[in-house]
Amino acid sequence: MKKAKPGRVIVRTYSAGVHYGTLVKRVGKEVELADARRIWYWRGANTLHEISLTGLDHKGSKVSKPVESITLTEARIAAPAIGLPP
Repeated sequence: MKKAKPGRVIVRTYSAGVHYGTLVKRVGKEVELADARRIWYWRGANTLHEISLTGLDHKGSKVSKPVESITLTEARIAAPAIGLPP
């Protein structure tokens, strides 16, 4: 089994979508990420758990360029990112 990259997570929020980045801090439902990307849509995985394990099909997915940092409120899922690049 692959090991998670230190601090790299996938986060689903209630209203801001799905994000991928380095976990800086989590307090309750608030999550701060560094080098964060938004995953608008994806192919090659059925669920966020599958993305975290095996990654996604980059040709069939839309992922933003990274931003330096972002604070997400109303985080629902935070899964370690094992199958995605740093």
